[in-house]
Amino acid sequence: MLRTDKNKIFLEGNLREETRSALVCIYQLIQKLGYQDVVLDFSGATYVDAGMMLPIASYAAYYRKNQIDFSLVEPADPVLQRLFINTNWAHFIDPQKYALNNRRRSNNLPVLQFQDGDAQFDVVNRAMEILMETIKVQERKQLKALEWALNEITDNVLNHAESPIGGLVQIQSFPSKNRVSFYVADAGLGIPSTLRKAIAGISSDSDALDRAIREGVTRNKATNQGNGLYGTFKCCEESSGSFLILSNHAVLRYDSKGLSVKTDNVPFRGSFISATINYSTEGLLEKAFVFGGKIHEPTNDFIDMHYSHVEDKILFEVSKEVEGFGSREFGRRARSKIDNILVDKNNSILFDFGGIPLISSSFADEVFGKLFAELGAMEFMRRCEFRSVDATVKRLIDRAISQRMKESN
Repeated sequence: MLRTDKNKIFLEGNLREETRSALVCIYQLIQKLGYQDVVLDFSGATYVDAGMMLPIASYAAYYRKNQIDFSLVEPADPVLQRLFINTNWAHFIDPQKYALNNRRRSNNLPVLQFQDGDAQFDVVNRAMEILMETIKVQERKQLKALEWALNEITDNVLNHAESPIGGLVQIQSFPSKNRVSFYVADAGLGIPSTLRKAIAGISSDSDALDRAIREGVTRNKATNQGNGLYGTFKCCEESSGSFLILSNHAVLRYDSKGLSVKTDNVPFRGSFISATINYSTEGLLEKAFVFGGKIHEPTNDFIDMHYSHVEDKILFEVSKEVEGFGSREFGRRARSKIDNILVDKNNSILFDFGGIPLISSSFADEVFGKLFAELGAMEFMRRCEFRSVDATVKRLIDRAISQRMKESN
């Protein structure tokens, strides 16, 4: 439920379907009533999500550049209060009060801003680092599909949006459901406005969004192929995920009910894209990335770019790849990365333990005991090699493997 009192918006209860209502309230307070400061009071909120908060954050960032102040009243619920801070929703609404949080939160990347190519590259790499640690794919092409989609929808902001705030991006992974959600918002011209510069005959904003997810549609064919939104949409469609675009006077939505495009009376300033992909879909890349009748497979993916090689093995520098060595949780994250490297049957790994004097028994078992049990002795010896291993660390790894061997006999 939403209500206003002067310059204050009260956002209360379960706000799952209240995104547009919140944006309308902000629009009316500033554009219609002329307030120069807006208070967003979430003290009575019981549920919010990124689909609501990222658009609000982009509005706050945009209007702040135009001398409109925003302030936040935190949720009374302590769990929700921490969520606002950990995800950076609080920071982008009220940066004077809340510092930017650069730390990952569980399986998620908090909201980060990118305003140039270097920042966009960094955001995508940080997102892939988290995905490598939290999800497990059945084939490397599934990771490539996720990386390509995220690259494209963030790159579109820089190439087309002309957004004064650049873009805001947030990533959530749901390993138990084999799903990843990307959220990207900007405060630029909007997709309909940019497409009208290149395509004659666009009848409405909703017509523009419908065209935007078609193959080869772009405002500049000299520099872009126009497959970014199309390929991302196809990833969502082929994997029975969901896809949403808010831009100018239109809303495009794809979910289990199918595709719909509608006109909205109150415009969304810029664009907001939400894409949820089931990465476990077999043949996802081959199904989604068919451009010009040919399957497109991205080259030089995150694994290629992030890891160096020693002879025929991928170098896994443990001190750089793992945050800690004292718990099974840190072991689980490391093991996820290793699994996603070894999912390519041609890959083998050189584990460099330089600079690591000690690991816990639970870490050793979670990573190497379980890996040995899964691969089997011959495959483990063929695909896993170690160097610079402290004697104590080696004993702990050997013991973890020995215990797993006994369990299997």
